[in-house]
Formats: sequence, C-alpha cells, structure tokens
Amino acid sequence: MGVSIRNAPDTVRDRRWAVGVFGAVAAIKIGLLFGLGPTLFPDSGLYLSLGHLIAHDSGWWRQNDWNQGPIPTLLLRPYGYPLVIALAETLAPDRYPFLLTALQTLATLAVLGLVWRIAGRFGLPARWRALVVGLCALSGTSLFDLTILSDSLYAACFAVVILGLAGDIACDRAPSPGRLVLMGVVWAASMTLRDVALYHTVLPVAGIVVAGSRQRIGNRRLWGDVALFCLPVAAVVAAVMEWNLFRTGHPFFSLTGAENWLWPGVNIADRGLAHPFDCAGPVCQAAAATSGHGMARVSAIVARLWQTSHPDPLQLGHLTFHYFLATIVRHPVAMVVAMLGNLQFGHLANLVFNPFVNLNTLAHYHHDIGHRLVPAIRQLWLGVRAGHWSWSVPLLGTALLDAAAIAGLVAFFTLTPKRAVQGVRRGEPRAAAALYLWAAAVLFVFSYAAIHLEMRLAMPAVPAILVAFGWTMSGRTHP
Repeated sequence: MGVSIRNAPDTVRDRRWAVGVFGAVAAIKIGLLFGLGPTLFPDSGLYLSLGHLIAHDSGWWRQNDWNQGPIPTLLLRPYGYPLVIALAETLAPDRYPFLLTALQTLATLAVLGLVWRIAGRFGLPARWRALVVGLCALSGTSLFDLTILSDSLYAACFAVVILGLAGDIACDRAPSPGRLVLMGVVWAASMTLRDVALYHTVLPVAGIVVAGSRQRIGNRRLWGDVALFCLPVAAVVAAVMEWNLFRTGHPFFSLTGAENWLWPGVNIADRGLAHPFDCAGPVCQAAAATSGHGMARVSAIVARLWQTSHPDPLQLGHLTFHYFLATIVRHPVAMVVAMLGNLQFGHLANLVFNPFVNLNTLAHYHHDIGHRLVPAIRQLWLGVRAGHWSWSVPLLGTALLDAAAIAGLVAFFTLTPKRAVQGVRRGEPRAAAALYLWAAAVLFVFSYAAIHLEMRLAMPAVPAILVAFGWTMSGRTHP
C-alpha cells in the first residue's frame, strides 16, 4: 500500500522550503499583478462585451443572434467567464479588470499550493518540489493570469481535478463520495469557462476508474463513483441545452465546432501535405472560392458557406464536422503529419520548462511593454551574422535554455512512461499515478494538436507534466 500524506508529514526542513518557495512565487506573481496590471488579447473583446451585457441588461439571458450570421457572437462562448466579468464589474465598476486578474492570480497561487502538496505525495524531496512549483509559476500563467481570457481560470479548474485524482492514486486510495461531488462541481465549472472540457471529461473519469480499480472496490461502487462525479457535469450540460432551447428553439451545448472542424483541412493545405479540398461537397466548393492561410482561410470558408447555403449555426456545424471525418478517412497520413506539426514541440517545451521565454513573451504581449526584453533566437542569430558580436552571449544563453527545455519535454515523453510502467509492474501506486498524469497530459495536448493548438490552450496540462517529470527525474519511486 502507498504511504498516505497523513503518515508522512512534511519535515521542518520541508516547511522551510515551502515558506521560501511560496514567499518568492507570491512576490513575483503579486509584483507582476501590481506592476503591470491587466492586458488584452484579440479574444478579450467578446468576453468583455458579454460581461458588460450581463452587468447592464437584465434581459441578457433571453437575447440571442441566431441566424444573424454563421457564428452568432451571443451564442459562441460559454457564459461562465462573462458572468465572472459581470460580477467583477458590479463590485468595482472602475477597477474590474484589475479585480478579475487578481482573482486569476489567486487561483493560480492556490493551484501552486496543490502542486506542492501533490508533489509531496509522489515522494519528491523539497528541492524537486521547489523546482516543479517554480517552473509551474513561471510557465504560461505569467502572461495569462494578467489577461482578460478564460484560460487562467480554466487551467486552474483542470489542474485541481486531475492533480487531485493523481494524489488519490499515489496514496493508493479511492476518492471519497464527497470529494467526487466537489471535483464534479469544479469540472462542471470548467465547462462554463471552456466548452471543450465536456470532451475531456474522459480524463477525470479514467482517473476515478484507475483509483477505484486499484482498491478492488467492485463494479457497483466504481460506477457509482463515476456517476457521482458526472452528476454536476450532466446537470450543467442539461441546463445549458435547456437554456439554448429557450433562446433559440434548438437544444445544443456548443457551437464552436462549426469553425474548429475546418482547421485540420486548412492546416493540411497550408503545409502542402495533400489536397484536402478536392472533394465535391459544400465545404470543398466553398474552399475553392477562397484563399489565404490559417484563421483567415477558416473564416473565409465559413463566410462562403453562409453566403451560398445559408445554413443555421447547427447545420453549419454538421457540415464542417462531416467534412472533418471525411478528411480523416481520405488523408490519414496528412492528418498525422499536420497534428505533429501543430504540436510545435519547441514552443511546448518552452511553455513548460523555460521561465525566461515565458517572461519574455509576457513582455512582448503585455500592452504596457509591447516588445521582448531580449530578441527571439532567430533575431539574435541574424544580428550576430550581421556583425553584432555583443549579441553572441544572449544568443548562447537563449539557445542553452531552449535546449534544456526540449530535453525536459523529451524526458517527460520518453522516460516517464518507461519508468512508470516498470513501477506499475512492481505494484507501486506512485508509478500508477505518474502514468495517469502522463496519459492525461499527452491526450489533452494531442487532442488540441489534432485540430488546432495555440500554446495558451496547453496550459492546463503544465502542472501534470511537471509533477510527472519531477517524479521521473528525482528517482523517488519508492515510499
């Protein structure tokens, strides 16, 4: 049996490490919050307009723009984050962006506390726990805790559930009924922030099954545990569908797939891997009349479909989804190659393991700075070739940090499953928990890469990757 956290309390030295680490992390996070404050991304405007509508129009819940365009703005996003914005605007009309980013910063600090605790359940010594927490604090959250987007809060909800289940597996116990319901509530809340969480519900369900199966609790108790977790999830799905039925006459949970299912075809075409739009269907006909790359091409195809066929948003989603399935069948190799390209391995490695790049990205995208503090590695290389020899030192340092980050992600992808499988064969609960974190993170990231991956979308997987990586590299596989 595994060692419970109650039977292996932190030592005085561990507590001193914890105080030092969280003092430093909190100082950095709060310093960024007060020193820079909130910033905006292109998607921020829609969230802010919905939040403003909720705060100032008592009839917001009846409004919709169904059939007023291919992608109705009032129906496109889940309403969880706009509701948070509206609450913040009600409490502090003049300072609500700051209040919102303060909430996001506090949520991330709470997750970092959970990361420290769960890393302890994996048997990581204090110095490794400090490294994991430090890298997690200075990952993509450096920017997105300060950005008016749902990414930060969604990543926090995801981490709470996945890490909590990993902690149960590491301690060789099944989660209690009360904790299952609470985790279900957190996961349901995450679906109101990012609707794709519904598809990822398979990840916590798998964790519940792993934890229960290792305890041999029996099928009735096991599926009862799954049902307890899924009750809040099902309630939110039913409530959203009923609300949309009231507003539009159509029961649906999400419309975002209408555009997203086009991404694989556009990515394949952009890379010249195949000819994904050479069919006779309406999507291919619309694509033949458009040009461009990336999001511009996706939007152009949607607009053309709307002009020629005038489908309602659900019909548009059906058209693009069927095209997506047909693309998998017709171009399976190109789909795999495009997915691997979407993964952007170097960028993903930097997101997880390179605080320097993440802080540089924060400076680049935050409107109060607007530029990188140190040029990107390509610009540094071009500068050195042009005779700016003083750039050699930052070029070398940046290259070494990039190489270290890539090595860290390679270790996670290769060494973690190898050591975890070996440990599972020996019956080690921590190995089973590490394998669960590895599988959850890999499936999460690749599910986005199969469609379209921006690095901010991978943030929820960062804590799982770092805890599993820390367990792998620390070598502490035994209690």
